[in-house]
Amino acid sequence: MPKVALLPARGLGDALIMMIGAHHFFLKGDEVTLFHDQIQALAPWCPFATIRPRSSFTKEPFDEIILQNDNKPPSKALIAENLPNLRILYASHKPKKHPPLRPQDVLFDPTRPMGENIACTFNCPLAYPLKSPTPLTKGRFSKRIIIHPTSALPQKDYPRSQWLKVIKHLKLKGFEPTFMVAPSERAHFPESPEFPSFSDAAAFLYESGGLIGVDSSLGHLASLFERPVLTVASCQKHMALWRPAWGGSLATPPRIIPNIKGLRLRERHWTRFVTPSKIVNKFLKSYYN
Repeated sequence: MPKVALLPARGLGDALIMMIGAHHFFLKGDEVTLFHDQIQALAPWCPFATIRPRSSFTKEPFDEIILQNDNKPPSKALIAENLPNLRILYASHKPKKHPPLRPQDVLFDPTRPMGENIACTFNCPLAYPLKSPTPLTKGRFSKRIIIHPTSALPQKDYPRSQWLKVIKHLKLKGFEPTFMVAPSERAHFPESPEFPSFSDAAAFLYESGGLIGVDSSLGHLASLFERPVLTVASCQKHMALWRPAWGGSLATPPRIIPNIKGLRLRERHWTRFVTPSKIVNKFLKSYYN
């Protein structure tokens, strides 16, 4: 049985998207190991792959190693070995920064979501690989809408005061919005439920009606659960690659707002141009389609 190692980039969203590839290799009859430091709690949701910490990776005994390049030292060290069984996936490739592309390497199409790029790379369907490990009903609480207001980068975040307006709009339309954040972020969002584990949070999301949030991992998880997702972000062009692959729509500033060098009006003040009413209206189009 061929042994395949998958090494996604460090973000949780990257690991979630790579599940498409893990599921594909499993269906082929391969033994799949996914190396990542944030995804272990979701192991019951993906029995098709063994999940291990990134630090435990060794080159042996894998027949194929697939690396999503993130330009970090471990990735650079592995790329420098030029292994014949290594396939490198590049979100972008710069000749002055990266070694030449080899026949087995892949440069993603920046106009297509990462999930579609992964499916195209492995010539497999854009499938929904994650299944509930316990008796849950997908979307059972159809009016419960998750609001995920935070990300790893502050410049991606949307103001709390504006989220409260989004919640007000949703309530007026008969929905039950609720914040959902990591334990370390509850000081700023005390309304968020507490979950014993990330797997419990995933179950809560699985049974919810949809998600509105900034560019972050929970949007990709909701997408893998086939839940309607709206991502609030600063740049439509950037999000063409990084948005969730299924059921995902975007709320971004209009392209006509100038973003020229030295001004960067759209980049620096993007939250002013994405109103709560725009967010709610965009989400409802996805929700009811």
